[in-house]
Amino acid sequence: MDLARSLVRPGTWLVAVFLASSVAACSGADPAAPGQSPPDDTELSPEPPTEPEPPPGAPIDVQRYEVTGEFDWSRGRLVATVAVTLLPGDDGLRSLRLDSAVAEVKAVRLAGGTDLPYTVDAELRALLIDVSRVPDIAADQAITLEIDYEAAESDALRAIPARRGDPAASRAVYTLSEPLDAALWMPCHNTPEDRAVFSIDLGMGAQETMIANGTLVSDEQGASGRRMKYATDYTVPIYLMAFAIGDFEVEGTMKGSLPVSVWHRRGVPGDYDRLLDEVVRSIGLFEELLVPYPFEKYALVLVPEYGGGLWIADDGATRSPRGRPSRAGPSSRRGWSTGRAARSSTRWRSTRTSGRRSRRGHRPATSPTRSCCSCTTSSCRSRRLYRRGGTSPGSPARCARARSP
Repeated sequence: MDLARSLVRPGTWLVAVFLASSVAACSGADPAAPGQSPPDDTELSPEPPTEPEPPPGAPIDVQRYEVTGEFDWSRGRLVATVAVTLLPGDDGLRSLRLDSAVAEVKAVRLAGGTDLPYTVDAELRALLIDVSRVPDIAADQAITLEIDYEAAESDALRAIPARRGDPAASRAVYTLSEPLDAALWMPCHNTPEDRAVFSIDLGMGAQETMIANGTLVSDEQGASGRRMKYATDYTVPIYLMAFAIGDFEVEGTMKGSLPVSVWHRRGVPGDYDRLLDEVVRSIGLFEELLVPYPFEKYALVLVPEYGGGLWIADDGATRSPRGRPSRAGPSSRRGWSTGRAARSSTRWRSTRTSGRRSRRGHRPATSPTRSCCSCTTSSCRSRRLYRRGGTSPGSPARCARARSP
């Protein structure tokens, strides 16, 4: 579903793209010159050097991540502590490896105050922790490590200051970890199948608000600003743990007992009532085709300077290509695992304010709401044609042919 033209005023529009990977193969042999025989197929080009393999580690099992901190806008860094509760995997474990590509790890300690030696391998994006001082480590007894760190702005941690010409002169910061970028903003066990409970407790400006995975646990105003905490009571894959902070307004409705909401920056114009109606209609459509929506809420979040849309899957349904049902999770949820469907489904969408074409160009999108392409021209009719079944999305040539004169 793309309501950019009909639901949002000129100057602001929504973009959704399907994040997909492709593999291209080609021959390294040069064509034969006239009068020469073709090259021997057995002659192969040299293989590229292999990347160094990370050192083997114990098969740890993370049970919980608890992030506490705030984003420092003056330095563009998330200053935080993450408490990682894990099962060591081996009796008498002496060292363990976490994934980390944050700007700085400042301290590692056992919960309760014992400092632990550690080293950071930037090339392998690894945090190696010496736990030989921890007494009586057993494979089936959880330990909690507290890691103080700072994460810089990156593809996974996006901080957008107030911009000239933006209808909402306010800042926003949010994370985007898919598929394997969580280690850019939080030391973690960056393995999708290692699901864990997640909570996040961050400070922000007094006028700002936060949305994240799970349920709002606390919301306090103080002399230094506001502090909010969200937590899940179920496990989530690391790449789906996320938050967004900004001067958001929330528009909401109900579909039966299901809360449905749209989060947008204050001052960004749009026909949000109609957008909510379309979200509710789409949920109903797929309930008829699949199963009743199994999660406790649905939130669509509009964020600036992001050329793609996605769900943050709080229940951690494993992605599968072309919206095929995932094999992860209870069978009652498989039908809603199309693309990135989610418990407490939270979607990040772009609120662009420029009429210029996206650098990503025309790219396809696949979602249960039948988004089309990321055309930035208001004359592109491919979305409307696609919704009527007149064309399929995603081809630059097809999009160009679909434009109005």
